[in-house]
Amino acid sequence: MTRADHCRAVPWVVICDYPNWPSPYFAQFEAAVADRLDLHFQPDLSGLAEQPPGIVNLHRLKRLYRDASGRPDLNLAHGLVRRLGALRDRGWRVVWTVHNLYPIDRARLTEADGTATAGVLALADAVLCHTRSDAAHIRSLGASRGRVETCGWAGPPAPAAPTPSAHSAGITAAMRDSHAFLILGNIARYKDVPGLVEEFRRADIEDSRLYVVGPCRDADLEASITRLIHHDERVVRWARRVEPDQVRHFHDAARVAVCTYRAEGGQRFFTQALYPSSVGTAVVCGVPLVAPRLRSVVEMTQGHPAFLYDTPGELSGALVRAAGTPDTRGRRPERDENAQWKKIAEAHIEVASVWAGRPHGTARGDRL
Repeated sequence: MTRADHCRAVPWVVICDYPNWPSPYFAQFEAAVADRLDLHFQPDLSGLAEQPPGIVNLHRLKRLYRDASGRPDLNLAHGLVRRLGALRDRGWRVVWTVHNLYPIDRARLTEADGTATAGVLALADAVLCHTRSDAAHIRSLGASRGRVETCGWAGPPAPAAPTPSAHSAGITAAMRDSHAFLILGNIARYKDVPGLVEEFRRADIEDSRLYVVGPCRDADLEASITRLIHHDERVVRWARRVEPDQVRHFHDAARVAVCTYRAEGGQRFFTQALYPSSVGTAVVCGVPLVAPRLRSVVEMTQGHPAFLYDTPGELSGALVRAAGTPDTRGRRPERDENAQWKKIAEAHIEVASVWAGRPHGTARGDRL
């Protein structure tokens, strides 16, 4: 039996709401590993104790300990850790692919958040991080029982469509006609769009436009952005969801990508461990970018035109520096959009191969 056969013989169960929730990340992950792993997706841990043991692959933990109203629940966090421990006793292996050490969408971290993260680190047979800096920080905590490895990071969430869609053709054409700064994705408080708008105005760059692109689930935040940009033609709000195959077209039309992250309050841990996917997309698309000087950002932008700032008050200066660089639109190097996904896939397959062929029921005390 070959290594590949052994890997396909071990169930690999990803705990997420894909495909019911159309996640571009998991669509790419599935495409990269589906023919090499016995891959399954399910939204929670239900029923695993009755199934033959395999590998349970956690990603974002917060869904697993929130109550019906979406609030973190300490009892549910303790329950999550107990259920994972029981699964390990039955022979399951626990792998945590870390996107963020804690939830990124909270004003402050709760005891439930800390309990879930600490408990999973203590139980996990392997922890996979997208960047070396994240892996180094998690190792420094001394809380993980298993191996902590780097699996790499990826770029655009999907291959590009041949041309812009009917919905995006108009706005991408307008972007090409201006000195376009682009912030794209789900508009959330940790991106501090109001602060970005103020700093963009302070920068006062000639013939520039700031395009704020993507949906916002926070009605209060959307209302504050609407008030802030009212009657300001230099800030364009496009609140539609960008389909994954259109992401590259938006970046191709942008002169500069803006990847803001507010590393304070509940997001203070961004300074220690964060996978900034918007940075990865900008790098693979070849777009000069503006971002905070976080460890993972510094690592991911090595050799790429990046204008980093240390404090929110320095953002306007970074925008000005980025505006002073040559316009590279139409002559950016083509990069293999699948190369990074192959690396991510290989890291997960390597974990599966370590346990492939081993007898079930030997998880406790048997480290990767």
